[in-house]
Order: sequence, then C-alpha cells, then structure tokens
Amino acid sequence: MISKYGQCLFKAFLRREFSHENIEFWIAVEQYRKARERKLPAKAQKIINEFVLSQAPREVNLDSVTKDVLINSTALSQPDYNTFDQAQKKIQGILEADAYIRFLQSDLYLELVHPERYSSPAESPQAEKSSGTRTFAGTTKEQRKGLPPHADSSE
Repeated sequence: MISKYGQCLFKAFLRREFSHENIEFWIAVEQYRKARERKLPAKAQKIINEFVLSQAPREVNLDSVTKDVLINSTALSQPDYNTFDQAQKKIQGILEADAYIRFLQSDLYLELVHPERYSSPAESPQAEKSSGTRTFAGTTKEQRKGLPPHADSSE
C-alpha cells in the first residue's frame, strides 16, 4: 500500500466489490498512527464508532474477541499507537487472502499493468510498428496463425 495511485485503484476495485470498508479501516488506522498523542482518544473513538461497533456505518468483519478487546478494554480510555494493531492485522489478512488476489486478476489492474492489451489498435504503439494488417483483438494476421478461420470475420 505504498503507492497512493495503487491504493486508490485498489479502493476503487473494493468499492465495485462492495467491500471497501476494509481498506478504509486499514487506512484510518495508518492515519491514526500519525496523529498527535493528545488526539488519539478522539480518533480511536471515531474508528470504533465507524468500523468496529456492531451495526457501524462501515463495519468491518472482525471476530468477537478482537471487537471486545477494542470496545471493552482500556483501548478507548488510554489508547496508544498500537491500539488497533491486532484488528488491522486481521483486516489486512482478509484483504491479502481474498480481495487482493481478485484485484490482481481484475481488468482494472490488468489494464494498468498491460495497457497494450486493452488499448485500441489506433492507440497502441505496436499498431504503428507492425507491418501486418490489424484485425481480431488488435493482433496481426501473422500473430494469429493457428486460430480457426471463423475467429475474425473480416478475413
């Protein structure tokens, strides 16, 4: 999550998947750690209210033990920079094990990594360099040797 652009793209993907609250919680905890110490109690309470409480507006999927530790302990009365460590690790694990893998396989990510596969032939630098005629999916006839004749009706 080092890249701000990558973070925004991942958030957009999670929004499409209806699970963006997980990354928003993760980011809120990162911001919490950068806050001044005197602001920690208010920020901790905001995170609890927004993400941790049952029926919270953006409730994340934390187990009851982790929730109880955050809600019923001294975490709120005397929060420190490590208050949300365990909860953040659990949410990060959920993201890594499920959502991030789907993100890496998504069109959203693949278009970023391999723009040449998703751009139109006129936009592609390969289109200008190629001596062959552009046809099916931006490939040349020479590149498609071996494809069945019905793959491109323009031939």
